[in-house]
Amino acid sequence: MASRIVRLFSGLLSFLLGAGIVIVGVIGLFDSRNQTPIHSLLIGIAMGLMFCTVGFLWIKIAINSSNSDQIEAAHEKPQAVIIHLAYGHADLMDLRNLENLLDKEVNQSGTGIYDGDEIATDLSDAFLYFYGKDADSIWKIIEPILNQVTWIKKAKITIGGREEEFKK
Repeated sequence: MASRIVRLFSGLLSFLLGAGIVIVGVIGLFDSRNQTPIHSLLIGIAMGLMFCTVGFLWIKIAINSSNSDQIEAAHEKPQAVIIHLAYGHADLMDLRNLENLLDKEVNQSGTGIYDGDEIATDLSDAFLYFYGKDADSIWKIIEPILNQVTWIKKAKITIGGREEEFKK
C-alpha cells in the first residue's frame, strides 16, 4: 500500500512539474520580449513533455498495481517450521550441536533459514524456529536429521501452521 501511494505521489509531482515546464516554454515561444533562443525553448518543452509522460506512467503503474501488491505480499510471506523438543539434559551441548547441524543443512539447501531458539530455564524443553517460502521443503531437510539424533524420542512439529507429532 505504501509503495502505491509513493508511486501516485511521484507520478503526480512529475506530471505537474512537466506541465509547468511545458507552459513556461510555450509562453516563452510566443512572448515577443523573450531573448531566449528558440531551440532552448523547444528543448525545455520536450523535457516538460518527458516529465509529463513519466508522471503519467507512474500514475498508471500505481493504479494498476493495487491488487498485485497484495498478491505479491501473500506469495512472499514466509512459512514456519517450529520444533518443540523435550530436552531435559544437564547442559546445552547436545542441543547446540543439533542447532548447528540443522542450521547448516537448511541454509545449504536454500529452502530457508534457522531463526533461533527458546529454551526453558530448567532445560526441560526447547523450541527451534525455521522460516522459508515453503515449510514442507524445510521439513524434508530437517526430518531425516531428527531421525538420526538418538536423544530425541518425540517432538511436536508445526509445519506451516499444522501440528504433527514426531516419534521414532
